[in-house]
Amino acid sequence: MPDFLSLFSRWWKLIAGFVLAIAAVTAVLLLQVDKQYVSTVTALPATTVNFDKSKIFSENIQGLYSPLGGPEDIDRVLGTAGLDTIFLQLIRENGLVKHYKIKDQKIPEYYAIKELHENIEVLKDEYGQLRIKVWDKDKLLAARMANSLFGKYQQLHQRLQSETNERILGNLRQHQAQLQKEYVQNYDSMGVTGAAQRDLMRVRNESLIKELANYERLINEYALVSNTRPDVLLLVEAARPAFKTDRPRLLPTFIMVCFVALIFALLLSLFLDSRKKA
Repeated sequence: MPDFLSLFSRWWKLIAGFVLAIAAVTAVLLLQVDKQYVSTVTALPATTVNFDKSKIFSENIQGLYSPLGGPEDIDRVLGTAGLDTIFLQLIRENGLVKHYKIKDQKIPEYYAIKELHENIEVLKDEYGQLRIKVWDKDKLLAARMANSLFGKYQQLHQRLQSETNERILGNLRQHQAQLQKEYVQNYDSMGVTGAAQRDLMRVRNESLIKELANYERLINEYALVSNTRPDVLLLVEAARPAFKTDRPRLLPTFIMVCFVALIFALLLSLFLDSRKKA
């Protein structure tokens, strides 16, 4: 095992000079890097029961569900967190191509998306909360984009959750119109048909009245669920402009680089010392 004290005494000028040179270069580079602020939105998932008509209007099980969703509801949001469609909206609304100083590119928004991916983090924390973090050198813009992202995720998943109910609602209304048309046709035909046929039409119309009443109830229930559009995410804390920068973390980075430089300098000295002895 090499004697590092003896090694250092022989090569201390090389080691010190190398570490100081690396430290100076690192300090200059770190001071030139743009400082970024971080803003964070904290949210919880809402229960999906609010989108389920059968559970909303059930008298037996309505009170059995928590107003909060589970981990799988957060995972559903995380699965769409990096959609380019949402990022493109964010880029256009906030003029990020100009903000990121992207020039002389055929598709500048593509490079803005890459930059945005590096400055946005959407995650589920250890408490099961959704956190949307946005970094930017403009602290006001960081907070605005974080809150905007929350709103876009909210709207996207509200639409996705409501689409099934809206599709069922459309089918119900279409079938209701067919039943109403049949009822009117039967009613108009009663005066020109025989007695037996008229009795059959009367029975059919009585049945249609009951069906139409059920359809009207179902349509009202589905329309209520569809038009209400309950929240998918519950806002716990909106993003605020940060008071201090978050990255780069100058001191930890500087210390780490100096430590690595010291290790490298010792290894280099060890190599040179072995060559000299040989």
